[in-house]
Amino acid sequence: MKFLIFVICCGLVAGDVFKHDINLVESVRNRLIRTGQWDAHKTKSDLMRIEAKHQILGSVPETINDYESSILTTNITLGTPPQNFVAFLDTGSSNLWVADKTCGQKIVSCPDFCIDQPEYCKSGACSSTCCGSRANINAGKKKVCDIKNKFDSSKSTSYVKNGRGFSIYYSYGQVEGFLGQDTLAIAGNKGKSLSITNTVFAQANLLPDVFLNSPADGILGLAFASLAEDNIVPPILDAIKRKLLDAPVFTVYLNGYVGTGKGGVITYGAIDTDNCGSDINYVGITIPAWFQFNLDSVSTSLGSVTNVKTQATSDTGRDYIAGTQAFTDSIAKSLGATYDPKTQFYQIDCKKAVSDVIFTIAGNKYPVKAVNMVSKHGSFCALNLRSFDANGAGHSWVLGTPFMRQYCHIHDLGNRRLGFATPKSQK
Repeated sequence: MKFLIFVICCGLVAGDVFKHDINLVESVRNRLIRTGQWDAHKTKSDLMRIEAKHQILGSVPETINDYESSILTTNITLGTPPQNFVAFLDTGSSNLWVADKTCGQKIVSCPDFCIDQPEYCKSGACSSTCCGSRANINAGKKKVCDIKNKFDSSKSTSYVKNGRGFSIYYSYGQVEGFLGQDTLAIAGNKGKSLSITNTVFAQANLLPDVFLNSPADGILGLAFASLAEDNIVPPILDAIKRKLLDAPVFTVYLNGYVGTGKGGVITYGAIDTDNCGSDINYVGITIPAWFQFNLDSVSTSLGSVTNVKTQATSDTGRDYIAGTQAFTDSIAKSLGATYDPKTQFYQIDCKKAVSDVIFTIAGNKYPVKAVNMVSKHGSFCALNLRSFDANGAGHSWVLGTPFMRQYCHIHDLGNRRLGFATPKSQK
Protein backbone atom coordinates (compact mmCIF):
# COMPACT_ATOMS: atom_id res chain seq x y z
CA MET A 1 0.00 0.00 0.00
CA LYS A 2 1.35 3.41 -0.95
CA PHE A 3 0.08 6.75 0.31
CA LEU A 4 1.19 10.36 0.47
CA ILE A 5 1.61 12.12 3.79
CA PHE A 6 -1.20 14.64 3.29
CA VAL A 7 -3.78 11.86 3.34
CA ILE A 8 -3.10 11.27 7.02
CA CYS A 9 -2.17 14.78 8.08
CA CYS A 10 -5.13 16.72 6.72
CA GLY A 11 -8.35 17.32 8.63
CA LEU A 12 -6.92 16.98 12.12
CA VAL A 13 -8.33 19.43 14.63
CA ALA A 14 -7.68 17.91 18.07
CA GLY A 15 -4.61 17.00 20.04
CA ASP A 16 -1.02 17.94 19.31
CA VAL A 17 2.19 16.80 17.65
CA PHE A 18 5.22 16.21 19.82
CA LYS A 19 8.87 15.54 18.92
CA HIS A 20 11.87 14.53 20.97
CA ASP A 21 15.46 13.68 20.15
CA ILE A 22 16.79 10.15 20.49
CA ASN A 23 20.06 9.53 22.29
CA LEU A 24 22.39 6.74 21.14
CA VAL A 25 24.41 4.77 23.69
CA GLU A 26 26.76 1.82 23.34
CA SER A 27 24.94 -1.47 23.83
CA VAL A 28 25.75 -3.58 26.88
CA ARG A 29 26.81 -6.40 24.56
CA ASN A 30 29.33 -4.29 22.65
CA ARG A 31 30.67 -2.71 25.82
CA LEU A 32 31.26 -6.10 27.46
CA ILE A 33 32.98 -7.40 24.33
CA ARG A 34 35.18 -4.30 24.23
CA THR A 35 36.15 -4.73 27.89
CA GLY A 36 36.68 -8.50 27.70
CA GLN A 37 33.73 -9.41 29.95
CA TRP A 38 31.37 -10.88 27.35
CA ASP A 39 32.27 -14.57 27.70
CA ALA A 40 31.42 -14.73 31.40
CA HIS A 41 28.28 -12.65 30.90
CA LYS A 42 27.04 -14.82 28.01
CA THR A 43 27.62 -18.04 29.95
CA LYS A 44 25.63 -16.65 32.84
CA SER A 45 22.82 -15.43 30.54
CA ASP A 46 22.52 -18.85 28.91
CA LEU A 47 22.23 -20.50 32.31
CA MET A 48 19.67 -17.92 33.44
CA ARG A 49 17.60 -18.65 30.34
CA ILE A 50 17.69 -22.39 31.05
CA GLU A 51 16.71 -21.74 34.67
CA ALA A 52 13.82 -19.55 33.55
CA LYS A 53 12.51 -22.15 31.15
CA HIS A 54 12.47 -24.81 33.85
CA GLN A 55 11.22 -22.76 36.78
CA ILE A 56 9.24 -19.82 35.46
CA LEU A 57 7.81 -19.75 31.99
CA GLY A 58 8.32 -23.16 30.47
CA SER A 59 9.34 -21.27 27.33
CA VAL A 60 11.31 -18.06 27.04
CA PRO A 61 11.59 -16.91 23.41
CA GLU A 62 15.13 -15.69 22.86
CA THR A 63 13.98 -12.80 20.69
CA ILE A 64 11.99 -10.90 23.29
CA ASN A 65 13.31 -8.06 25.46
CA ASP A 66 17.02 -8.40 24.75
CA TYR A 67 18.20 -5.18 26.41
CA GLU A 68 21.82 -6.27 26.07
CA SER A 69 21.50 -4.79 22.58
CA SER A 70 19.42 -1.67 23.28
CA ILE A 71 21.00 1.61 22.19
CA LEU A 72 18.12 4.13 21.93
CA THR A 73 17.31 6.23 25.01
CA THR A 74 15.33 9.33 25.91
CA ASN A 75 14.87 11.55 28.95
CA ILE A 76 11.65 11.30 30.93
CA THR A 77 10.36 12.64 34.23
CA LEU A 78 7.90 11.26 36.75
CA GLY A 79 6.12 13.09 39.55
CA THR A 80 5.52 16.63 40.80
CA PRO A 81 8.03 18.23 40.98
CA PRO A 82 9.58 16.15 38.19
CA GLN A 83 12.19 13.47 38.92
CA ASN A 84 14.58 12.73 36.04
CA PHE A 85 15.25 9.34 34.41
CA VAL A 86 16.87 7.85 31.32
CA ALA A 87 14.71 5.21 29.62
CA PHE A 88 15.29 2.78 26.78
CA LEU A 89 12.83 3.30 23.91
CA ASP A 90 11.40 -0.13 23.13
CA THR A 91 8.87 -1.06 20.45
CA GLY A 92 9.29 -4.67 21.59
CA SER A 93 7.53 -4.15 24.94
CA SER A 94 4.64 -2.12 26.35
CA ASN A 95 5.31 -1.30 30.00
CA LEU A 96 6.92 1.71 31.63
CA TRP A 97 9.13 1.02 34.63
CA VAL A 98 11.95 2.79 36.46
CA ALA A 99 14.12 1.98 39.45
CA ASP A 100 12.45 2.83 42.77
CA LYS A 101 14.04 4.19 45.95
CA THR A 102 13.44 0.74 47.47
CA CYS A 103 15.60 -0.85 44.76
CA GLY A 104 18.14 -3.19 46.33
CA GLN A 105 16.13 -3.71 49.51
CA LYS A 106 14.25 -6.75 48.20
CA ILE A 107 15.45 -10.17 49.32
CA VAL A 108 16.91 -11.80 46.22
CA SER A 109 16.31 -15.38 45.12
CA CYS A 110 19.27 -16.42 42.98
CA PRO A 111 19.21 -19.39 40.59
CA ASP A 112 19.82 -22.69 42.36
CA PHE A 113 22.82 -23.53 40.18
CA CYS A 114 24.74 -20.58 41.65
CA ILE A 115 24.14 -21.71 45.23
CA ASP A 116 24.33 -25.49 44.86
CA GLN A 117 27.11 -25.81 42.28
CA PRO A 118 30.14 -23.65 43.19
CA GLU A 119 31.89 -24.51 39.92
CA TYR A 120 29.58 -22.04 38.16
CA CYS A 121 30.90 -19.29 40.43
CA LYS A 122 34.50 -20.28 39.79
CA SER A 123 33.95 -20.28 36.03
CA GLY A 124 32.39 -16.82 36.09
CA ALA A 125 28.98 -18.11 34.99
CA CYS A 126 27.45 -16.62 38.13
CA SER A 127 28.17 -13.07 39.20
CA SER A 128 29.56 -12.43 42.68
CA THR A 129 26.10 -11.23 43.72
CA CYS A 130 24.79 -14.80 43.41
CA CYS A 131 27.75 -16.61 44.97
CA GLY A 132 28.31 -17.19 48.66
CA SER A 133 25.90 -16.57 51.49
CA ARG A 134 22.38 -15.25 51.03
CA ALA A 135 23.39 -12.10 52.93
CA ASN A 136 26.23 -11.42 50.51
CA ILE A 137 23.95 -12.09 47.56
CA ASN A 138 21.48 -9.44 48.65
CA ALA A 139 24.21 -6.94 49.49
CA GLY A 140 25.74 -7.41 46.04
CA LYS A 141 22.40 -7.11 44.27
CA LYS A 142 22.09 -3.61 45.66
CA LYS A 143 25.04 -2.47 43.52
CA VAL A 144 23.04 -2.25 40.30
CA CYS A 145 20.48 -0.07 42.09
CA ASP A 146 23.09 2.25 43.59
CA ILE A 147 24.05 3.69 40.20
CA LYS A 148 20.49 4.36 39.03
CA ASN A 149 18.26 7.39 39.34
CA LYS A 150 15.50 6.17 41.64
CA PHE A 151 11.89 7.31 41.96
CA ASP A 152 10.86 8.58 45.40
CA SER A 153 7.08 8.66 45.74
CA SER A 154 7.29 10.61 49.03
CA LYS A 155 8.68 13.58 47.08
CA SER A 156 5.81 13.73 44.57
CA THR A 157 2.57 15.55 45.35
CA SER A 158 0.80 13.90 42.40
CA TYR A 159 1.68 10.29 43.25
CA VAL A 160 -1.14 7.77 43.75
CA LYS A 161 -0.43 4.41 45.37
CA ASN A 162 -1.63 1.38 43.41
CA GLY A 163 -0.60 -1.53 45.60
CA ARG A 164 -0.39 -4.24 42.93
CA GLY A 165 2.81 -6.17 42.43
CA PHE A 166 4.76 -6.20 39.17
CA SER A 167 7.06 -8.82 37.71
CA ILE A 168 8.51 -9.25 34.24
CA TYR A 169 10.99 -11.89 33.08
CA TYR A 170 13.77 -11.42 30.58
CA SER A 171 16.20 -13.95 29.13
CA TYR A 172 18.91 -12.69 31.50
CA GLY A 173 16.98 -12.07 34.70
CA GLN A 174 13.95 -10.54 36.29
CA VAL A 175 12.54 -7.11 37.14
CA GLU A 176 10.25 -6.99 40.15
CA GLY A 177 8.47 -4.23 41.99
CA PHE A 178 5.04 -2.68 42.41
CA LEU A 179 2.72 -0.35 40.53
CA GLY A 180 2.05 3.31 41.11
CA GLN A 181 0.47 6.25 39.30
CA ASP A 182 1.95 9.65 38.60
CA THR A 183 2.52 12.26 35.92
CA LEU A 184 4.84 11.16 33.13
CA ALA A 185 6.54 13.77 30.97
CA ILE A 186 8.72 12.97 27.96
CA ALA A 187 11.23 15.77 27.50
CA GLY A 188 10.81 17.16 24.00
CA ASN A 189 12.36 19.57 21.57
CA LYS A 190 12.12 23.36 21.99
CA GLY A 191 11.14 23.00 25.65
CA LYS A 192 7.89 21.21 24.81
CA SER A 193 7.02 18.07 26.80
CA LEU A 194 4.36 15.42 26.37
CA SER A 195 2.72 15.22 29.80
CA ILE A 196 0.43 12.32 30.71
CA THR A 197 -1.19 12.51 34.15
CA ASN A 198 -2.05 9.43 36.24
CA THR A 199 0.23 7.17 34.21
CA VAL A 200 0.43 3.66 35.64
CA PHE A 201 4.06 2.55 35.84
CA ALA A 202 6.15 -0.01 37.69
CA GLN A 203 8.52 0.94 40.50
CA ALA A 204 11.32 -1.63 40.35
CA ASN A 205 12.94 -2.85 43.56
CA LEU A 206 14.85 -5.68 41.86
CA LEU A 207 16.94 -5.30 38.69
CA PRO A 208 18.99 -7.87 36.75
CA ASP A 209 22.76 -7.42 36.61
CA VAL A 210 22.66 -6.47 32.92
CA PHE A 211 21.56 -2.97 33.97
CA LEU A 212 24.82 -2.55 35.87
CA ASN A 213 26.44 -1.92 32.48
CA SER A 214 23.63 0.23 31.11
CA PRO A 215 22.94 3.98 31.44
CA ALA A 216 19.18 3.39 31.52
CA ASP A 217 17.11 3.68 34.69
CA GLY A 218 14.16 1.90 33.11
CA ILE A 219 12.15 1.10 29.98
CA LEU A 220 9.53 3.05 28.03
CA GLY A 221 7.55 0.44 26.08
CA LEU A 222 5.92 1.57 22.82
CA ALA A 223 4.21 -1.63 21.63
CA PHE A 224 0.54 -2.62 21.72
CA ALA A 225 -1.52 -3.02 24.90
CA SER A 226 -1.88 -6.79 24.47
CA LEU A 227 1.82 -7.16 25.27
CA ALA A 228 1.65 -5.21 28.54
CA GLU A 229 2.00 -6.93 31.91
CA ASP A 230 -0.94 -6.59 34.34
CA ASN A 231 -3.23 -5.20 31.58
CA ILE A 232 -1.67 -1.76 31.95
CA VAL A 233 -2.43 0.74 29.18
CA PRO A 234 0.93 1.75 27.63
CA PRO A 235 1.67 5.48 28.07
CA ILE A 236 1.57 6.47 24.38
CA LEU A 237 -1.66 4.54 23.81
CA ASP A 238 -3.03 6.29 26.90
CA ALA A 239 -2.07 9.66 25.39
CA ILE A 240 -3.86 8.70 22.17
CA LYS A 241 -6.94 7.59 24.09
CA ARG A 242 -7.05 10.96 25.90
CA LYS A 243 -6.70 12.79 22.56
CA LEU A 244 -3.43 14.40 23.61
CA LEU A 245 -2.05 13.60 20.14
CA ASP A 246 -3.33 14.56 16.70
CA ALA A 247 -3.36 11.00 15.39
CA PRO A 248 -2.66 7.45 16.66
CA VAL A 249 0.73 7.49 14.93
CA PHE A 250 4.38 7.81 15.87
CA THR A 251 7.38 8.04 13.56
CA VAL A 252 10.92 6.85 14.27
CA TYR A 253 13.70 8.54 12.30
CA LEU A 254 17.29 7.47 13.00
CA ASN A 255 20.24 9.35 11.56
CA GLY A 256 23.25 8.65 13.75
CA TYR A 257 25.64 6.05 15.07
CA VAL A 258 27.04 5.33 18.52
CA GLY A 259 29.89 7.74 19.21
CA THR A 260 28.70 10.43 16.78
CA GLY A 261 26.52 12.31 19.26
CA LYS A 262 23.57 11.97 16.88
CA GLY A 263 20.55 9.77 17.30
CA GLY A 264 17.39 10.78 15.56
CA VAL A 265 13.88 11.94 16.34
CA ILE A 266 10.60 10.38 17.42
CA THR A 267 7.44 12.23 16.37
CA TYR A 268 4.24 11.41 18.27
CA GLY A 269 0.88 12.23 16.71
CA ALA A 270 2.00 12.64 13.09
CA ILE A 271 4.34 11.56 10.32
CA ASP A 272 7.75 13.23 10.48
CA THR A 273 7.58 15.39 7.35
CA ASP A 274 10.78 17.23 8.31
CA ASN A 275 12.99 14.15 8.00
CA CYS A 276 11.03 11.54 6.05
CA GLY A 277 10.05 11.41 2.39
CA SER A 278 6.40 11.62 1.32
CA ASP A 279 6.35 8.27 -0.49
CA ILE A 280 5.31 5.70 2.13
CA ASN A 281 4.69 1.97 1.68
CA TYR A 282 2.59 0.25 4.32
CA VAL A 283 2.33 -3.34 5.49
CA GLY A 284 -0.36 -4.67 7.82
CA ILE A 285 0.46 -5.77 11.37
CA THR A 286 -0.27 -9.50 11.61
CA ILE A 287 -0.17 -9.73 15.41
CA PRO A 288 -1.03 -6.47 17.26
CA ALA A 289 1.33 -7.09 20.13
CA TRP A 290 4.74 -6.45 18.57
CA PHE A 291 5.08 -4.65 15.26
CA GLN A 292 5.00 -7.94 13.37
CA PHE A 293 4.36 -8.29 9.64
CA ASN A 294 4.77 -10.58 6.62
CA LEU A 295 8.22 -10.69 5.03
CA ASP A 296 8.18 -11.88 1.40
CA SER A 297 11.87 -12.67 0.89
CA VAL A 298 15.47 -11.85 1.77
CA SER A 299 18.30 -11.67 -0.76
CA THR A 300 21.75 -10.29 -1.53
CA SER A 301 23.40 -9.41 -4.83
CA LEU A 302 24.39 -13.07 -5.19
CA GLY A 303 20.83 -14.34 -5.00
CA SER A 304 17.98 -15.30 -2.71
CA VAL A 305 18.44 -16.29 0.92
CA THR A 306 14.80 -17.29 1.27
CA ASN A 307 11.76 -16.95 -0.99
CA VAL A 308 9.44 -18.46 1.60
CA LYS A 309 7.12 -15.94 3.24
CA THR A 310 7.96 -15.55 6.90
CA GLN A 311 7.12 -13.23 9.78
CA ALA A 312 9.32 -10.36 10.93
CA THR A 313 9.17 -7.79 13.72
CA SER A 314 10.48 -4.25 13.81
CA ASP A 315 12.27 -3.51 17.09
CA THR A 316 14.02 -0.38 18.37
CA GLY A 317 15.54 -2.51 21.13
CA ARG A 318 18.03 -4.29 18.82
CA ASP A 319 21.20 -2.87 17.34
CA TYR A 320 21.25 -5.67 14.76
CA ILE A 321 19.16 -7.65 12.29
CA ALA A 322 18.36 -11.18 13.46
CA GLY A 323 17.18 -14.31 11.71
CA THR A 324 17.19 -18.04 12.20
CA GLN A 325 20.68 -19.47 11.85
CA ALA A 326 20.26 -21.09 8.44
CA PHE A 327 19.25 -17.71 7.01
CA THR A 328 21.92 -15.62 8.74
CA ASP A 329 24.65 -18.12 7.85
CA SER A 330 23.57 -17.87 4.22
CA ILE A 331 23.69 -14.06 4.27
CA ALA A 332 27.09 -14.05 5.98
CA LYS A 333 28.53 -16.51 3.45
CA SER A 334 27.15 -14.46 0.57
CA LEU A 335 28.77 -11.29 1.95
CA GLY A 336 32.08 -12.97 2.76
CA ALA A 337 31.79 -12.95 6.56
CA THR A 338 32.86 -15.73 8.95
CA TYR A 339 31.22 -16.53 12.27
CA ASP A 340 33.43 -16.15 15.34
CA PRO A 341 32.00 -18.19 18.26
CA LYS A 342 33.95 -16.26 20.88
CA THR A 343 32.55 -12.82 20.06
CA GLN A 344 29.38 -14.27 18.47
CA PHE A 345 29.83 -11.90 15.54
CA TYR A 346 29.92 -12.57 11.82
CA GLN A 347 33.34 -10.98 11.30
CA ILE A 348 34.35 -9.47 7.98
CA ASP A 349 37.39 -7.73 6.48
CA CYS A 350 37.06 -4.01 7.25
CA LYS A 351 38.25 -3.15 3.74
CA LYS A 352 35.85 -5.48 1.94
CA ALA A 353 33.09 -3.98 -0.21
CA VAL A 354 29.81 -5.34 1.13
CA SER A 355 26.75 -5.59 -1.10
CA ASP A 356 23.20 -4.71 -0.04
CA VAL A 357 20.97 -7.05 1.93
CA ILE A 358 17.50 -6.74 0.42
CA PHE A 359 14.25 -7.33 2.32
CA THR A 360 11.07 -7.59 0.24
CA ILE A 361 7.96 -6.51 2.15
CA ALA A 362 4.47 -6.28 0.61
CA GLY A 363 6.08 -6.51 -2.83
CA ASN A 364 8.50 -3.62 -2.24
CA LYS A 365 12.28 -4.06 -2.04
CA TYR A 366 14.19 -2.46 0.84
CA PRO A 367 17.98 -2.61 0.43
CA VAL A 368 20.09 -2.15 3.57
CA LYS A 369 23.46 -0.61 2.69
CA ALA A 370 26.87 -1.61 4.02
CA VAL A 371 27.06 1.54 6.16
CA ASN A 372 24.20 0.10 8.23
CA MET A 373 25.10 -3.59 7.92
CA VAL A 374 28.74 -3.36 9.08
CA SER A 375 30.19 -1.99 12.33
CA LYS A 376 33.75 -1.67 13.60
CA HIS A 377 34.53 -3.20 17.00
CA GLY A 378 38.02 -2.12 17.97
CA SER A 379 40.39 -4.30 15.96
CA PHE A 380 37.76 -6.05 13.81
CA CYS A 381 34.64 -5.39 11.74
CA ALA A 382 31.44 -7.42 11.83
CA LEU A 383 28.01 -7.63 10.27
CA ASN A 384 25.15 -6.21 12.32
CA LEU A 385 23.59 -9.64 12.02
CA ARG A 386 22.76 -12.29 14.61
CA SER A 387 21.05 -15.65 14.66
CA PHE A 388 18.44 -16.78 17.17
CA ASP A 389 16.29 -19.74 18.02
CA ALA A 390 12.82 -18.78 16.77
CA ASN A 391 11.12 -21.61 18.67
CA GLY A 392 8.06 -20.08 20.30
CA ALA A 393 8.80 -16.57 19.02
CA GLY A 394 6.25 -16.56 16.18
CA HIS A 395 8.62 -14.85 13.73
CA SER A 396 11.80 -15.69 11.85
CA TRP A 397 13.34 -12.21 11.56
CA VAL A 398 13.87 -9.16 13.77
CA LEU A 399 14.66 -5.93 11.94
CA GLY A 400 16.45 -3.67 14.39
CA THR A 401 18.22 -0.33 14.13
CA PRO A 402 20.29 -1.16 10.98
CA PHE A 403 17.01 -1.38 9.04
CA MET A 404 15.54 1.61 10.90
CA ARG A 405 18.49 3.81 9.96
CA GLN A 406 17.85 2.98 6.33
CA TYR A 407 14.10 3.74 6.46
CA CYS A 408 11.81 5.93 8.54
CA HIS A 409 9.26 3.81 10.41
CA ILE A 410 5.69 5.09 10.69
CA HIS A 411 3.88 3.17 13.43
CA ASP A 412 0.19 3.57 12.59
CA LEU A 413 -1.48 2.21 15.71
CA GLY A 414 -4.99 3.20 14.64
CA ASN A 415 -4.89 1.22 11.40
CA ARG A 416 -2.55 -1.47 12.74
CA ARG A 417 0.04 -1.06 10.04
CA LEU A 418 3.69 -0.12 9.69
CA GLY A 419 4.96 2.30 7.05
CA PHE A 420 8.44 2.68 5.55
CA ALA A 421 9.78 5.86 3.94
CA THR A 422 13.21 6.89 2.70
CA PRO A 423 14.75 9.64 4.88
CA LYS A 424 15.20 12.95 3.08
CA SER A 425 18.88 12.87 4.02
CA GLN A 426 19.35 9.79 1.78
CA LYS A 427 17.66 11.21 -1.31
